[in-house]
Amino acid sequence: MVADGEGPFVDLSQRQPGQRGGAARDALRILCAHTINRPPANRPLFVDGYFMRALARAHAVFDSLPAENPEWFDPKAGLETALQWGDELVQKQDSLGYFPIGYGAIYLADMAAALGIFPALEPYAGEERLRRYEACARRFASAMERDGMVLQSGAIGIGWPGTYIRVRRRARHDPYLVSTALAGIELYGWLYHREGKPADRDKALRALDFTLSQLQPDGTFPRSVMIQGKTESHITAAAYVQEGWMAADVLLNDPQVRQAYLGE
Repeated sequence: MVADGEGPFVDLSQRQPGQRGGAARDALRILCAHTINRPPANRPLFVDGYFMRALARAHAVFDSLPAENPEWFDPKAGLETALQWGDELVQKQDSLGYFPIGYGAIYLADMAAALGIFPALEPYAGEERLRRYEACARRFASAMERDGMVLQSGAIGIGWPGTYIRVRRRARHDPYLVSTALAGIELYGWLYHREGKPADRDKALRALDFTLSQLQPDGTFPRSVMIQGKTESHITAAAYVQEGWMAADVLLNDPQVRQAYLGE
């Protein structure tokens, strides 16, 4: 039994096997309603980014089945919330090309995760908004390149853990799988998708190559060392890397890439 906050309770347990699609959409409506009505709070940038992506992607589902939407649910409210968040993200970009991420660090992966809202909003944004999105993404990419975070291997570095201050001696250029997937593959893949520049495609493919080179014989990825000797789990890396692989499939939209990397 799940409540939506304003509307009625929805008893998902009563759905029959043939109604699983409806149950999934009920759950998605409830998630979106709670997301839209969350009280203001200081949330990490990448967390909000994924919530906003869900709102944007969910709109297509709800819009395609208008008769299913209950009276308490506005199918357009989530999309408007996500569009507003995307506008706010552009405004938050600083003069260097980076963004506040909610805690004392400059993690490129967190910022790239937030910028993933732009591909999600592309079908709804309109040309003026899309131009702002592209300019924002390009400034971020240029900042990474200027700061030596786009490595010859194709990987993307970590950033500046533990400090808001962009100081050269505190920079961590270590290749980081999550940055590589989200900034290397997904960000450059989207820039190539929008602008068609071969250099962006090359960076996305080199990042893709790097992630594939890191696969271990058992199918896992090596743990990334972050700060104070702490490491990230294999599962964390795999989740983000596979997001990058899906982005390569969609954004590069190249049969030769699919043949080479996916064996299709």
